[in-house]
Amino acid sequence: MKAPEVPPDRMTWPPVPEIYWDGRPFLYFCGTGYLGLQTHGEVIEAGRRAMACGLHTATSRSGWGSTSDHEGIEKRLMDFTGYRECLYLPTGFLSVKTALEILRPDVTDPCGVLMTANLHPAGREAVRSTGLPVQEIDPDFSQLEGKLFRDGDDRPVIVVADGVFPISGAGPMWDRLEPILESGRPVILIVDDAHGFGVLGTHGLGSLNHCGWIPGGPFEPAQCRFSNLRVFHCGTLSKAIGGYGGFVLTNDQVNRRDSCVYTGTTPSPAPVAAATRMALEIFTASPEIHQSLQNNISYFKKRMSECGIATGALPVPIWSRSFDDAAKALQFWRAMAGKGILCQYFPSYSDASQPSIRMALFATHKRSHIDRLVAAIQYASAHTA
Repeated sequence: MKAPEVPPDRMTWPPVPEIYWDGRPFLYFCGTGYLGLQTHGEVIEAGRRAMACGLHTATSRSGWGSTSDHEGIEKRLMDFTGYRECLYLPTGFLSVKTALEILRPDVTDPCGVLMTANLHPAGREAVRSTGLPVQEIDPDFSQLEGKLFRDGDDRPVIVVADGVFPISGAGPMWDRLEPILESGRPVILIVDDAHGFGVLGTHGLGSLNHCGWIPGGPFEPAQCRFSNLRVFHCGTLSKAIGGYGGFVLTNDQVNRRDSCVYTGTTPSPAPVAAATRMALEIFTASPEIHQSLQNNISYFKKRMSECGIATGALPVPIWSRSFDDAAKALQFWRAMAGKGILCQYFPSYSDASQPSIRMALFATHKRSHIDRLVAAIQYASAHTA
């Protein structure tokens, strides 16, 4: 296959493993549809049926803007994760901002905010909007000494971090924060688990379940290991879950009217909410879907190891390679495309300062697809100067 010269600038196909672009077949290893639910027949049909009620409620949730699907999403998320409170939002981009809004009236004098240096733009903008003192910390939580954890200061400190970094697939080293927690210092953790929820942990409960801070299984109470740690688990339903919209989960008692995002925006359109609720129902009732994804991740890591190519420590469906200039990255991309593999080129991103090629696995990929992916990675690596 003659390789295209440049990546596509728009998407004209569904996010499924086998696609056609420019009249040619490709295996699709892009995006974030990790569980393959975006194109599930029941999800699509649920959205189609809800269209009979109109596009959206045309009012905010502080008025009469909630439908049974908006409320059903919140209830199902609480039941599945074990948290006591949930806010469903129009977009995951606003989840960290919403967490900070509902937190602020209760925390009148925090020591400040520790923000990882590679925090997603959504979290970065949300933190900056608070006006609180902010210090950046290393993404791996190293060198915490001398930041906002000062001896004799018992005010709570807010830590904001991504659960999984979107390009590299790495994540924070949570254990490096444990000595602070074990000292009894009050910490408020806001984790943006956009790429962890539905992927990591038991049945996809997320990053904090995976690291053992909130142990247990689905449909069990979300009890934190540390009594001095307050958690706001943020994320999106548009990636692994296959729906759309963001969420904030917490055991804190919250006043929804403290959030201008919640009260001042039109909620997700009715068809989107209905489809999202269906996708969430399918995911939470079908552990085999999550297991299929994890099986594919394990197989990919095994095949890459056999080829002498390193993958990250976390069991996530993301692999990337960075280059010191864009020309080399695009050369690698063209070599992959020439072998019928479509992956993504990023000039830079929050956790990638250099040009990068990113690939994502789905639960719906076959082992033969993964074999072709690994073979293409070998070929492209050998043919990139």
